[in-house]
Amino acid sequence: MPREPYNIVFFGTSDFAVPVLQHLQTDGSFSILQVVTQPDRPVGRKHVLTAPPVKRAALELGLSIVQPESLRGHEAESHFKNLNADAYVVVSYGKILPKRLLELPKYGGINVHASLLPAYRGASPISAAINAGDKETGVTIMVMDEKMDEGPVLDYARMPISEEDTTATLTHKLSELGADIIAPTLKAYFAGALSPQAQDNAKASYSGILTREDGRIDWSKSAVEIERFVRAMQPWPEAFTFWTRGGKAQKLTIKKASVLHPSAPCDAAGNTSVACKLADGTLAVNCGTGSLLLKTIQLEGKNETDAKAFLNGHPDFIGSQLIYTL
Repeated sequence: MPREPYNIVFFGTSDFAVPVLQHLQTDGSFSILQVVTQPDRPVGRKHVLTAPPVKRAALELGLSIVQPESLRGHEAESHFKNLNADAYVVVSYGKILPKRLLELPKYGGINVHASLLPAYRGASPISAAINAGDKETGVTIMVMDEKMDEGPVLDYARMPISEEDTTATLTHKLSELGADIIAPTLKAYFAGALSPQAQDNAKASYSGILTREDGRIDWSKSAVEIERFVRAMQPWPEAFTFWTRGGKAQKLTIKKASVLHPSAPCDAAGNTSVACKLADGTLAVNCGTGSLLLKTIQLEGKNETDAKAFLNGHPDFIGSQLIYTL
């Protein structure tokens, strides 16, 4: 068993990983030998080279940082072997660690994953849980193997999903939850008080990497499903549809919505994906079942606005049929 301070190498990239890094640094029982994060990448329309959130946090904490393009090869293996860590802590790093690297520390790699494994293995577990209508999610602390999120579990922490949660809000909550339990879990594991428990692979589900195209709204689904979908796609890739106006299709992003009625249409005809204006001047759309109230939207090339203000400038939107694809 290692003795305090435990020597840790931290692997992480996104905002989700930052609270875990900060908690480990301030706990007092850990010595973070190095922070490993992804290289700086171009961001935005102007492609400004931007450091990942974990790098910015590590700089503030005064920690050593490396940003390798690859973790494979003898050079990477030699580098991490020389660090002589007790364990790696891996949180939203964005790359799979090679088996040879995971075998270097005595206690291997310990991962914080944003689901109750074996549910939603993979890259987008938070979006998947909201989109599925789950009432509960959580974080899992597991010992890593060379496969994707299949290692044995050390501990879970559970959290309800609210009816207002987006992927952004739930990511923040789960990152704090993971930060709360990482230090005591590591200490118990190093002390031999926790035994890793194998996952039940028969109950596994998966969540892939979201692409921009995954945000397309399928209006044949129910209003309840689409409202969850809008929240699940925030902040990426955002839920969107297309409005054909004057023979030209324009992308319309739905930023915020709610269920107008779970089973009734918003107009007498009730045609799927047709926009309706309500008596109070608000905007709704018929779904496969029920109707969806649009609250905040953004027409391609324009600023986002509330739906009522959008109608004031685009009265011809009413009666339009929104389309899934061009």
